Amino acid sequence: MPLDIITGLQRGDEGKGAIVDRMLATGVYSWNVRFQGGANAGHTVTVGDQKLILHLIPSGVMHKKVELGLGQGMIIDPFGLREEVEQLVKLGIDVINRLYVSSGAKLVMPWDKMLDWAIDRVRAKAVGKKVEEGGGVATTQRGIGPAYANAISRDGITVAQLIRPKVLEKRLEVVVPVINCTIRGLQQELGLSNDELPEISIAEAFEQLKPIGEWLTPMACQLHNLLRESLMSVSDKWVLAEGGQGRFLSVDALCSYPSCTSSITTSNAVFAGLGLEMKKEWIGKIIGVVKAYQTAVGNHPMPTYIGNEYQAQIQEVGGEFGATTGRKRDCCWLNALELREAARFCDVIYVTKLDVLTNIPLIPIATALVLNDDPFTELPETWDEYMQCHPLYGINMPGWTGDISGIRKTEDLPRQARIYLAKIARITGKRIIGVGVGPEREQYCT
Repeated sequence: MPLDIITGLQRGDEGKGAIVDRMLATGVYSWNVRFQGGANAGHTVTVGDQKLILHLIPSGVMHKKVELGLGQGMIIDPFGLREEVEQLVKLGIDVINRLYVSSGAKLVMPWDKMLDWAIDRVRAKAVGKKVEEGGGVATTQRGIGPAYANAISRDGITVAQLIRPKVLEKRLEVVVPVINCTIRGLQQELGLSNDELPEISIAEAFEQLKPIGEWLTPMACQLHNLLRESLMSVSDKWVLAEGGQGRFLSVDALCSYPSCTSSITTSNAVFAGLGLEMKKEWIGKIIGVVKAYQTAVGNHPMPTYIGNEYQAQIQEVGGEFGATTGRKRDCCWLNALELREAARFCDVIYVTKLDVLTNIPLIPIATALVLNDDPFTELPETWDEYMQCHPLYGINMPGWTGDISGIRKTEDLPRQARIYLAKIARITGKRIIGVGVGPEREQYCT
């Protein structure tokens, strides 16, 4: 049966988890799977009066009849995964018996986080700044970049290798000397001692990793075979694939590189990230999620930054603080150039957090950018050029007032809110299938 896909069309934090939750509540899905990224994404799960922030386990964890999968395109921190599982088990949520981890997934090793920290400081040093001043990429420090880099350079470790002690020991004998060469170079460049940035001991690494491999063994599997079985069946149970981050954090987004994540975040990555062959009949809906405004954390080109009193208002009302980093998100008006580009990767649109813009008197949308006094309507090809751009607001529309959180039909929204949605649909060329008007599962319009 079909594989439906949910991806973000901005820079992450679009509210994809809430959409996944609503879709799984329909009861038509048997699987909720992730296909890329790692613990650099985050979503909040509410259990009674407690809130958990999960970074690896898919958003459907609260749906007890849904199987959960972590695909081979992911970079998985096994220690972080164990921590998430243990938190859920303490709250009485059965996850161990329905969590399936691809044996082909690469792993974030303890040294990857250390490398992440050090490498960003080398970048900052090269431009004469501190990381905190925007000198580096401002990564989440969760080891994602080094882990992906090691995977591509064939110096990574897979789930399959981790859960086999003899294989793991031999693998460490090859990998650790390579990592230590990098560490010694970083020590020299940053003037750090071995105590501050220690080299890796093969024996100590094995003793640290062997127990986590034993813990992970019951969940490790050839996930792609299980998914193929579901997709090829005649049952009415579907697969829902959930992307992390968003289009403009994708490593293949020209205008964002290198201020991006280390994986391809769009629907293009789904089949490879799940280890599946691409079959047209398996593709269901590709749903792109767009927040009614834009946000970003870190050193990103955001020409539509809201530089007035509404910045703090949107941050507060929208709860714009990173689930992974805790940092305040920069809030920006919509950028039509980005919307058009991102919409190429989806069939339909879901707009979230429309309610956050309530009571803002004038809402602009950038329809062009200006670089060196020249206006243009295509995104720049480099991050450097994009950082120098200024917006041209071709759309400036009056806002709306009143509480819209109780509205369930799009046609019942205030007229100006409907006009705003119509402009998003016209810019993207995609049909809007849902509109979020509040944080709760039932607070959305169709």
